Amino acid sequence: HAVAQHVQVDELAVFGDGQHSSPGSTLYCFEVESGRLVWQLPKTGKFIHMEGTPTLADGKAILGAGNDGVLCVSLRRVVLEGGEMDAAAALAAIDARRRDKQAAYERDKAKDPTFAIPPNEASLPKAAPVTLWQKGAGEWHVDAPVAVSGGRVLAASAYVDRDRIGWRGLLCLGAADGNLLWRTPLPINPWGGPTLAGDRAIVGCCSIAAEPEQIPSAKGCVAAIALQNGKELWRRDVGGGVLSPVAVSKGLAICTATDGKVYALDVERGEVRWTYHGGSPFFAAPAIAGDFVYAADLKGVVHAIALADGKKQWTLDTAAHPAIKRPGMVYGSPVVQGGRVYVVTCNFADLSAFPCSVICVGEAGSATTAPATAPTSKQTNASATR
Repeated sequence: HAVAQHVQVDELAVFGDGQHSSPGSTLYCFEVESGRLVWQLPKTGKFIHMEGTPTLADGKAILGAGNDGVLCVSLRRVVLEGGEMDAAAALAAIDARRRDKQAAYERDKAKDPTFAIPPNEASLPKAAPVTLWQKGAGEWHVDAPVAVSGGRVLAASAYVDRDRIGWRGLLCLGAADGNLLWRTPLPINPWGGPTLAGDRAIVGCCSIAAEPEQIPSAKGCVAAIALQNGKELWRRDVGGGVLSPVAVSKGLAICTATDGKVYALDVERGEVRWTYHGGSPFFAAPAIAGDFVYAADLKGVVHAIALADGKKQWTLDTAAHPAIKRPGMVYGSPVVQGGRVYVVTCNFADLSAFPCSVICVGEAGSATTAPATAPTSKQTNASATR
């Protein structure tokens, strides 16, 4: 009950679910410390899904919802049983209802334990967030995370040829009301979404979706779009498709591509500064920590690359490494935290034999102490868990 009275934005975790094959999606908000559900927002309809991570800003959660366009909801104002209230008040009301149901169960159990039914979470009311605005439902198809800055929301919309839905390009909306400020068409789908870099948004594009069998036909480019008016500042074709967000640091835009390369482009002009040859296709975005770039490919190999010149620092094969031996493809960006690199693998071909794994590469493989050659088992302190 005490926790319910102190709900703050930094105590909440917000995420959505659903895929292209799902007939709908739900957005969830949980307390970080307790894991207790604060609110949920179910959405139904074909091609409605919330695959991209929501962006939290100014007490709002803003996200793409597939064919439902761009959605903005309040983090702390909710509707519970028809009444609008603060999230803390809703949690307190649900707690009170839980106690009442437990008390009723105890009374029933004392009278006749055979027919007493214990309470469960499904029997309790669920709060839903107040929807502040929604734009582009049935018109845009937004899979990637949105970017929010300076009162603007940048959202990448794709056109799905197979299903003939969506619009292909970058959108700029007002964060307060969702009104369209400008739209810039793109020649190839911006699946990865925009990355903010000063006065511009950098977006990678790919002609295919995240389907390995289509890699040979993939084409891609990276474009820079002015935040002020949506003008295309530059566009650079690359050798493969760019399916994930571009990482930006020290004047460089770093992207991975399906041709097995990592590209560093000049943020101002789009010129290629360096190219790293990984050898296997990349779907996942790169991560930058300090002076190093980390990328993981579809064979489960983690690459550590010098940000300044693109030279290899080390590689780690998660399938062959003696401390790991977990074959699988990497679809999501590595995460660097506390001197360690975290990657998640998935093997769609045979999940029963090789389940999804979370792999932690230890301190010797971190940005500060990365060896020039492949780390040994002892050096990396690598571990894998299901």
